[in-house]
Amino acid sequence: MMKLSTGIEDVTVPADREAFGMVVYSSAGQSRVLPAAVVLDVAPARPAAPLPFAPTALEGLVETDGRLAPQWDLPQAMGGAARAGRCSMLIATTRGPIRVRVDAVSVVGSAREPAPDLPSGLAAIEALAATLAPADTVPVLAPEAATAIARPLEVLLVASHGLVLALPALGVEQVARHQGTRALRTGHPGERVVVIGNDLLPGWSLAAWLGQAPAEPQAEEGWAVILRGDGGRTALTVAEVRGLVSVPADRVRRLSHRNGATLWLSDPGRGAIEVIEPAGVAGLPVGVTDPVPDAALPPPTARPERRSADRGLLAATVGPFTCVFPVAMVAEVLGTPDRRRWSAWRSRNAWPVLDPALLLGLPGPDAASSPMLVLMLKRPGRRSLALPAAGIRPADARPGWQPLPPVPPPVRALFRAVRIRGATCELLVRDAAVRETGHLVKRALTGWLDRT
Repeated sequence: MMKLSTGIEDVTVPADREAFGMVVYSSAGQSRVLPAAVVLDVAPARPAAPLPFAPTALEGLVETDGRLAPQWDLPQAMGGAARAGRCSMLIATTRGPIRVRVDAVSVVGSAREPAPDLPSGLAAIEALAATLAPADTVPVLAPEAATAIARPLEVLLVASHGLVLALPALGVEQVARHQGTRALRTGHPGERVVVIGNDLLPGWSLAAWLGQAPAEPQAEEGWAVILRGDGGRTALTVAEVRGLVSVPADRVRRLSHRNGATLWLSDPGRGAIEVIEPAGVAGLPVGVTDPVPDAALPPPTARPERRSADRGLLAATVGPFTCVFPVAMVAEVLGTPDRRRWSAWRSRNAWPVLDPALLLGLPGPDAASSPMLVLMLKRPGRRSLALPAAGIRPADARPGWQPLPPVPPPVRALFRAVRIRGATCELLVRDAAVRETGHLVKRALTGWLDRT
């Protein structure tokens, strides 16, 4: 015998599914039966990670024992209350396994006993599954599937009071607008407590740290760069995010000084730019006002080689989803453009701008009306596309990527793999998505960005 626990009542069924009868479920006040052979498991209903292009009753993706499946709210699809069902069943359908939220589940009879005199629910569940593209059967190619940049140093350029500095991209976890900062009563004048969403992080004001703090630094430093390191996470507030830049190795210089060493970039257009290297993140970043002895800095030849997977992906927050792009698709990352450069009309030097909400089938205001970063997506032989995002960070290509389960067809057109992080779907963009999904791109075109 095999027991399937719903957390509400225990449903006991024979291990040989061909030897017993029917599964009875109730949904929106109606009872239906299913052949027990198609019911793969029964479990308590759990919240799902939302999917783009999902109909109202498609909650999103749920992961159980490492297996991803879409979850439908059957009572809602039948006109009942949303998210009220307490049980879920994993059903084998012609599109692949899907999970169905219902009000209650029980097992009755056996193959030798009469089936309950109730209508079958299989056709209704198959009708829901039929709206989805079939599940992928080809495994996801892990790190090598992401095109990586071989040698250059990737840095994020930031600025306060006109001074431009660089942060190594691998130390940056996220870039986002913060909701406020508070100075500490004791400690360094640049130290802050930074509010980001529902989180509080220790942090620094870049302007105050450099001794250039205005009377109200928070008013000018609206961006927070979240850094990660051995000491944990910390936030650096900055006035401008200039974008992600790939610097050739021959333009990177480590310079020795009397009291230590610093790292610099030689840029023909911007001059010399100092790289802030986080020292365990919890303390002052190395190289600006707190130099360390040469012995504490590993020589360039001793620096560990970064994995291609870590260099190969960028994650962009778009609505409730995270879209993950191979670096090879991204021409550059821009800070918030001047609003005066946004236009509904095309000019000679304008770049097409996509509204992420429209691109992903979401309701909501034009994304160009909110603070953002902008990814410039490459289109061979054509102008890049500008895609606004609420935040951008490096992404790891190695753990957790899975083939697509049954999903709405536009999801399959744009993405080739998925993984769940907390309550969020991370969706890996297809390399050819921008080129092969012209109908989605045209629908999402919301204006033009003049870069002159």
